[in-house]
Amino acid sequence: MKEVKASAIVLSSILKTAALEGIDPKPFLQKAGIQLNLEQLETGFVDVAAIDCLLNSLSEASSDHCFALRVGENFAFDYLPEVETYIATSTTLRDAEAVFEWIRRLINPLLDLAFVPDGKWVYLRLQHSFNAEDLDARCHNESIFAAISKFSKLIVNQRSEIASIEFDHPEPDNLDEYRRVFGIPMRFSQPYTQIRLHASLLDSPFKVGMPELREQAIRKMRQRMASTDLRLMTQRLLQCWSKSPVTLACSLEQMACTLTVSARTLQRRLKDESTNYAELQDQARFLRVKELLQQNVTMEDISEQLGFSDRRSFTRAFKRWSGASPRAWRNLHRTDETM
Repeated sequence: MKEVKASAIVLSSILKTAALEGIDPKPFLQKAGIQLNLEQLETGFVDVAAIDCLLNSLSEASSDHCFALRVGENFAFDYLPEVETYIATSTTLRDAEAVFEWIRRLINPLLDLAFVPDGKWVYLRLQHSFNAEDLDARCHNESIFAAISKFSKLIVNQRSEIASIEFDHPEPDNLDEYRRVFGIPMRFSQPYTQIRLHASLLDSPFKVGMPELREQAIRKMRQRMASTDLRLMTQRLLQCWSKSPVTLACSLEQMACTLTVSARTLQRRLKDESTNYAELQDQARFLRVKELLQQNVTMEDISEQLGFSDRRSFTRAFKRWSGASPRAWRNLHRTDETM
């Protein structure tokens, strides 16, 4: 993955956790290639791959390898207090859903959370917004969902309504710590990292809201988003493809029109961000293909959806990305139907 940036404010909870655990973060920051300037914490950017390296290194250095879980528990919207205010004054989970877009735009473009309905269940799912072959997602998932568990308590009074949490990584050695943090049934080695909820919970009122305070939080966030655009062109492309997968078949010129820039500007901006259109499109296509293979979509339909000229060219591309044919990859990663 090439230089996808997140806001430097994500470092705040990592540094706080390191201090609480008595770990000097300096050598780990140096290893990750992060030059820390506290004065620029609110306005600076950090490469997502560097954050991944930092989290994994600190987790390995901690005595019980639970560092990432505690980062999530220690997370606070210190620099975006209006987000926490909005969560606290929301009356239902659906009411709080707007924060997903705020967090994605202002904190980390790869924190792509969404409610996914499925019959009597609804899943709060972390979308596959980055390539698992490029980043070790486990520490990210641990910190993100530990933070979600913490903030869900601001809204959800009945934890029994949260049926389970699923992780796409294998069962960890520190399972007791997982039980302490989440306190609900867990499943591992699943297709997605997500929380499973009763669908009725989305619109169930949890508490009396504070509409005036909530409106103040909304106004403040709108002002912040109007004056601060943290999205680089790479992030805009990834988000566009994530929200509308049909655009993965678009040429550079077509996507430039979608993003309301010229093709030359799009090329130049991507070059400035140390990447190019073909590389990003391959990365996003690979992620989408893996999702479709999990859903048992036919090879012909996948090839057509993603804009390949024929199935043969799709198969060649997939072998280049993964080292295996699409059919072999599907058979290897076939999982039991989610309960």
